[in-house]
Amino acid sequence: MKPSKSLRIILFFFTLVSLNSCDQNFLKVIPASFVKEYCSCLYVEKLDDKTCRNYAEQIIKVDRYYHNPEKKMIVATGLGHTATAFYTESRLGCHL
Repeated sequence: MKPSKSLRIILFFFTLVSLNSCDQNFLKVIPASFVKEYCSCLYVEKLDDKTCRNYAEQIIKVDRYYHNPEKKMIVATGLGHTATAFYTESRLGCHL
């Protein structure tokens, strides 16, 4: 059974209010988790780009992302926040 139009509108506004009152630091977790997973998969685990991209997207959805292989850097934006991860070295891995 499909919910009525008025119920869908109420749920939509409830969702908006909930997201608006959500702690902004919590929302930063989404892009940060994506870049950390993607970077670690590429540079620590040394898997191929396609595998790592699919792995990171499967876990966490972001609006957009950018991979700079020369700088070993991943940038992602999601829920209005942007995060960047850099690969430093094999012992330290990736950092935000």
